[in-house]
Order: sequence, then structure tokens, then C-alpha cells
Amino acid sequence: MHDAVSRAKTETLPGGDHDLPAPRFYRLHGLQARHASRRNRAEAHFGGKLPDKNLPAYLDISPINFVKKIETPLLALATTGDKIVPVGLNTERFVDLLKANNKTFESKIYDNAPGGHVYLFGDSPETTDTFKRTFDWLGKYLKP
Repeated sequence: MHDAVSRAKTETLPGGDHDLPAPRFYRLHGLQARHASRRNRAEAHFGGKLPDKNLPAYLDISPINFVKKIETPLLALATTGDKIVPVGLNTERFVDLLKANNKTFESKIYDNAPGGHVYLFGDSPETTDTFKRTFDWLGKYLKP
């Protein structure tokens, strides 16, 4: 296979507590620079602090503030073990607002999935279920 993704060599992008591999095509297409720029803006906005130390900055950009503007179906997935984006602070409130505003959505909150905020990158039943739900959701709503 000559696909750039299958041939990609990887390097590590700085990701705080969880560095992620960055395929070569990521660097080649300028995505690494965009990622760094986004990271710099985020660090400026959040002051390098997590929600427990700078809650107003996180609430300011939360999707819960924009529910009335949502026009497309959503899939919300989270875990109770997320220390970065606590479920009770964000996802549960977001789902409640989606319901209250009669939005089209599906959601699943996993009970303490291994890996917390980055559970998606692990190898667990929750990760497998997340991918299945995501592909099913895309098949339902993504039309050619």
C-alpha cells in the first residue's frame, strides 16, 4: 500500500501528560505548525491550568454555551474517570441541555474507562465500543 498514512514514520508531539505519536504526513502538510499554534492560543487562554485551577476559562468555551445554535446531530462520548474534562462539569450538563432543547444526539458515558481523558487511545472494551458507536453514528448521519 502506498498510502502516506501506512508509510508514515512517527515522532512525538508534546502533549502535556500524554505525548501522542505524530505521523510524518502530519508534519508534511503543516498540521504540526497549526497544532502548535492552537496549543499556544490554548495555553494563553487557560493560563496553563486545568479546570480545577481555572474553571472560568474552561466554562467560557464550553459547548454548553452554544447548544441553541447546534443544527447537526451530535455524538457525545465521555468517561467518569476523566480528570481533564470532568463528566459532571461538562458532558452530563451538555447532554441535559441537548435534551431540553430537543437536539438530535446520541451519548454514552462510560464508567471509569481506563485512561481517563485519553481512554480512546487505549485497548479496552470501552475503546472498542467507542469506535463501534462512532462508526455506527457516522453510517447513520453521514450521507454522500
